[in-house]
Amino acid sequence: MEKIFVSFSMTEDTSPAAGKFGPSFFRRSALFFLALILFNVSYAQESSVHSYPAIRSLSPITLDGKDNDPTWAQAQWADEFTQYEPYEDRQPTKQTAFKVAYDDNNFYALIRCFDHPDSIQTRLTRKDDMDGDLAAIQIDSYFDHRTAFVFMVSAAGVKTDYIISEDGQKEDYTWDPIWYVKTTIDADGWMAEIRIPLSQLRFGPQSEQIWGLQVVRYLYRKQELSLWQPVPRDASGWVRRFGRLEGINHIKPRRQIEIAPYLVASAETYPIEKDNPFSKGKDYRGKFGVDGKIGLTNNMIMDLTINPDFGQVEADPSEVNLTAYETYFVEKRPFFIEGKNIFDFPVIADEGSSSEENLFYSRRIGRPPQRKLDLSSDMYASVPDYTKILGAAKITGKTANGLSLGILESVTSEEYAEVDSSGIRRKEPVEPLTNYFVARLQKDSDRGNLIWGGIFTAVNRNTDHPALSFLPSAAYSGGADVTRYWKNKEYYVKGRILFSHIKGSADAMLGVQTSSTHYFQRPDMDYVRFDSARTSLAGIAGRFEIGKEGGGHWRWSGTLTWKSPGFDVNDAGYVQLTDLIDETIWVSYRIWEPFSFFRKLSLNASQYSEFDFGGNNVVNGINFNLSTQLKNYWNLYAGITLQSPTRANYFLRGGPAFLVPPSVNSWLQIATDQRKKFYVTFQDVNRFGGNHWLRQYDMSMAFTFRPSDVIMVSAIPAYTSNQRELQYVTHKTLAAGDRYVFSSVSQQILRMSVRLNLSFTPNLSLQFWGQPFLAAVNYTRFKQITDPLAKDYSNRFRLYTDPFEISFSGGYYLVDENHDGNTDFRFYNPDFNLNEFKSNLVFRWEYTPGSTLYLVWSHYREYNTGSGKWDFRENAGNLFSVMPHNVWLIKFSYRFRN
Repeated sequence: MEKIFVSFSMTEDTSPAAGKFGPSFFRRSALFFLALILFNVSYAQESSVHSYPAIRSLSPITLDGKDNDPTWAQAQWADEFTQYEPYEDRQPTKQTAFKVAYDDNNFYALIRCFDHPDSIQTRLTRKDDMDGDLAAIQIDSYFDHRTAFVFMVSAAGVKTDYIISEDGQKEDYTWDPIWYVKTTIDADGWMAEIRIPLSQLRFGPQSEQIWGLQVVRYLYRKQELSLWQPVPRDASGWVRRFGRLEGINHIKPRRQIEIAPYLVASAETYPIEKDNPFSKGKDYRGKFGVDGKIGLTNNMIMDLTINPDFGQVEADPSEVNLTAYETYFVEKRPFFIEGKNIFDFPVIADEGSSSEENLFYSRRIGRPPQRKLDLSSDMYASVPDYTKILGAAKITGKTANGLSLGILESVTSEEYAEVDSSGIRRKEPVEPLTNYFVARLQKDSDRGNLIWGGIFTAVNRNTDHPALSFLPSAAYSGGADVTRYWKNKEYYVKGRILFSHIKGSADAMLGVQTSSTHYFQRPDMDYVRFDSARTSLAGIAGRFEIGKEGGGHWRWSGTLTWKSPGFDVNDAGYVQLTDLIDETIWVSYRIWEPFSFFRKLSLNASQYSEFDFGGNNVVNGINFNLSTQLKNYWNLYAGITLQSPTRANYFLRGGPAFLVPPSVNSWLQIATDQRKKFYVTFQDVNRFGGNHWLRQYDMSMAFTFRPSDVIMVSAIPAYTSNQRELQYVTHKTLAAGDRYVFSSVSQQILRMSVRLNLSFTPNLSLQFWGQPFLAAVNYTRFKQITDPLAKDYSNRFRLYTDPFEISFSGGYYLVDENHDGNTDFRFYNPDFNLNEFKSNLVFRWEYTPGSTLYLVWSHYREYNTGSGKWDFRENAGNLFSVMPHNVWLIKFSYRFRN
């Protein structure tokens, strides 16, 4: 089991799941934990709650970015702003004031940011890409002290909107409401005039409304954050500390209805494959679909998509994966990312190295077909790149009594590959008709101090065709969670329990049991029954955590997590491995106000111990890390993890446990002043293994340049060198026993991500992303695992050194163990050279709020060989000598709304 814990967040610092320490000394850990509880308990002093009386506008306000409307003459200014960062409760460098009004259909805000006109940073970016001087209004219209709708604008007029949930613990930037803003600059500074249709807010039917309110100002050149309602830096929670917005009376909740049909036309060109009847070199396609947003009530919204298209979405980055585990890719499709936080239910970790594991992984919907065809040399096949999503709908919202609900339903079509064999064609099923269902609810009470909820997922497939019986026919998972806060939300206890249940044919369950998630066939896994006739599999997982997250400079937590051997959510969710019990203790000390040459500083330490369900101690470790910003606005992040020898149950991929030598992981990131037009970020991640079994370096430099307020150019060259003495190659079963073949491997990767953002207006932009990717992997020094748990490292394997024992011929390595001249087994030469270039050029015009025109050019080319030789000039030259795959696309959508 390999772990690298890296935390570069300045806002979240290192979380309890981001780093761990120590052996399985539960008694010693308990004493340490008790000491933390008794040590340095401090209490945040409560600030008085501000209130603002909104006034009713007798006529609609015309947005012009000025305060000359008659309504504004009647409203009063609120200007009691204080610093939040860097100096808590001090007067801001530049003062801010605001006014609020409303009518039957809209909520209005006017924000005045005093400043010198020549000092205002007006950086023009694409929507939701925050930069420059900013102001925001945050509205808790539910008045649940946990949820806020945020409307932020830059001095250049660029909008950003998001939802704060769980009292500030989560922020969802995928929310995309319709609202309007106009900004102007004058001799006194800059001003933002905002209009938010009431249909975009969620509130109850009360005739007299009371909402939570916070107004935020960010002075870019000072990196200074000031607030209308003061919030202590050491306080836990955010929304619960808002001021009050009063005076809003006799407004009615509005049901939101929006329908957005779209048209897509695309053309593709690609290299023609010789003799392949399906490879014509070009294709033309057209597509029509509909996206919709319908308010079932003011608080409940149904989003739907019929025949969706995501052609404007940026491609996944290239990668080389030498592990047995599936690569996790982030979701980029708009329908699935908007409002995704409501469906978030982590398996064990909220953040850190295991935070990707979740009961719902939306990339499962519309995935590439899972059946791999076995084709002879005279066969060709046309296989769909992705499974077609026939339709999807989700219902999300929160009731007046604090019940949050999310329901998602999606159906993907049965997919077929067309196979040609000497001119005779047939269709082969490659993916069954599948239904996906997810339901999540969460209830908060006691002003957000008690939160409980649950989730249920279901995947049902039509696997009647024998060729698809290798897939589970049904997979269900679910869980329940509860959080309790006390002492002004400084302390908390959290619990989470999960289950999974999979059904299918014996072939399907055999595949699940022998997958990299389980490896039930391990010969030393005597505490789990491997059953080739099994037709179902079930398991559980859970997490218990207690900690302190507010009050004073100290933070700490203690966590116990587990995943049983049979737990598996990979049909609807994502989990890498199971059979794990983990205890963690984490402590942090934070300083928010500048001192010496630091602007702020966070120091973190943690320890962890892991066990399997057979009672074996798998690994122990300790981590120290820090994150800081200096007074010159440079940022520094550094850390180190020391890890004991690991009893790696999954190292031989179905074989017995292997004792991996100890390791040291370190990381360093330095970022120069990001206020400048040109800034640089350097990152270096290293890992070294005992007995010289591992030497890994990963270095990158990020260069960002803003020659003007409308252009941003960045380039991130990166180099990875991975030298391992123990890399899995293959497993062979012989009459004399199992053979686990490993090798030394030299992996080198050179890549560079390039971005160009050109913003003509806040609603008109051109974006380019490109990534050349060159990788070479060379396998040498092949070896056989002999005694995987031997105390002496050199006794755990033996090298194939005798030329009579191993030879190479026809692309295969031939092994003759007894030197009798006969090959006992062979394996394919695993060397490879992967060279790719991907790019996207996207022109986006939001010609009216919610309605867009996209022009897209996607480019892809690759050149791969079976050589592990690293030669930059040759590889790059070959890559750019081949014909690329190009896609040109135009997408037009128009949003109709009430």
